Amino acid sequence: MRHLRTIARPNGIVMRNDLVPESISASAWVRAHSSGLLTRLHRGVSRITDVPTSFEQAALAGVLAVGHNAVAAGPTAARLWGAELADSMPIHVVVSSPVRGRAINPRPRGTIVHRSAGVLPPGRTHHHVPVTNPLITVLDTARWSPSIAASVLEQLLVADVVRISALRSHLVTGEGRGRPGALELQRLLDGWALEERPPDSVLEARMAELVRRYGLPTPEFQRRIGPYRADFTWPAEMAVLECDGWTWHGRRRQQFERDRARDAWFHARGYVVWRYSWSQITNRPSWVAEQLRAALEVRRRQLGGSGTV
Repeated sequence: MRHLRTIARPNGIVMRNDLVPESISASAWVRAHSSGLLTRLHRGVSRITDVPTSFEQAALAGVLAVGHNAVAAGPTAARLWGAELADSMPIHVVVSSPVRGRAINPRPRGTIVHRSAGVLPPGRTHHHVPVTNPLITVLDTARWSPSIAASVLEQLLVADVVRISALRSHLVTGEGRGRPGALELQRLLDGWALEERPPDSVLEARMAELVRRYGLPTPEFQRRIGPYRADFTWPAEMAVLECDGWTWHGRRRQQFERDRARDAWFHARGYVVWRYSWSQITNRPSWVAEQLRAALEVRRRQLGGSGTV
């Protein structure tokens, strides 16, 4: 066991080829499993049994099981980069075309293997797992799992792992040009009307999606007004919308006081401030849209404007 821990890879992964026959015999490898020291994950890939299981462990095991030049990709890579996805999703691995004389395990259990026609762009190691870079990760997710691509894009933008400007450049001049999934990713990028700044929180991204979905007048995002940056602003109506998460704006007294001082500053300069909560924006988007539409119309009348929102 001491020897196994010494040669184990991160997350308690042990490869048969690392041990047999240089360190132990094939029969000793079998006995290590029958005695419970090792637990088989894939052919030739096991874990030290008393090391806790984890997503990172499963991802590394899938990559090692596939073999030469394999890296975690698509939704698996997105999760390694910080996206929150379901535990039930399979491990996605991409590998370049086989090198002559190198065999690829085509079907590791619970793993989907994608083959790249050419040489893979340089990747990275994240959480000890070889992984595609964030730009390729988003592109591959749009190609293989379009149903979750919007969520992955949103989360990685919020975490500042990727930027809209870099993704657009990647689609035009980088490795993403002409790749499958490029059209889907371009459609998702076109739906982001938040300039080049990623939203400061998932809540603000939800609000931006609500504005688009219900056809409300497009506000400016993160507009600088005096000493503050307003979440969303309709300059002509002198109206500010702030998105309040319960953790930061409801449960913390200091933040509550800062919000009140911020609102007072806006009011003193002729602005109206509307605040909506996470629960309202996420669970009652049509209600929020209805209130905003009515409030904007009232505000236009108050300022002597015309037209219907």
